[in-house]
Amino acid sequence: MLHSLEEKRVDGLVLCSSRLEDDDLRVLVARHPAVVLVNRRLEGVSVDRVLVDDELGGRIAAEHLLRAGRADWAF
Repeated sequence: MLHSLEEKRVDGLVLCSSRLEDDDLRVLVARHPAVVLVNRRLEGVSVDRVLVDDELGGRIAAEHLLRAGRADWAF
């Protein structure tokens, strides 16, 4: 899929993949100046990224439910 996008000369990539090896990802980032990684860190490379903070998200959701009076839990 990435090769197809490269052939079409896309302006940028938003990558959300845990399957790509770090070395392959480094090569890809070096070839494309407009890359954003989703939920992935790449050591030694300056690249934009969006990271999810699961712990903070869970806390915010729980606090919201408690404030809304949803204290009864049904599993």
